[in-house]
Amino acid sequence: MNQAEVDGLLAYLLTEGWIDSANKVTERGIAELAAGKRRPRRVEPQQISVTSIPYYPESLR
Repeated sequence: MNQAEVDGLLAYLLTEGWIDSANKVTERGIAELAAGKRRPRRVEPQQISVTSIPYYPESLR
């Protein structure tokens, strides 16, 4: 991460109340982490065809 990314992340955590102005984790931050309140990412399943796999044996296609 570069410095701008770190600064942006710290600013976000500060505005969300996870850290205080001294960059110490707050009670809310501890509670959120303990509760596992990470936002899940939606991952779309990818369509894979055996014909698109180059090392797949010709006889099994």
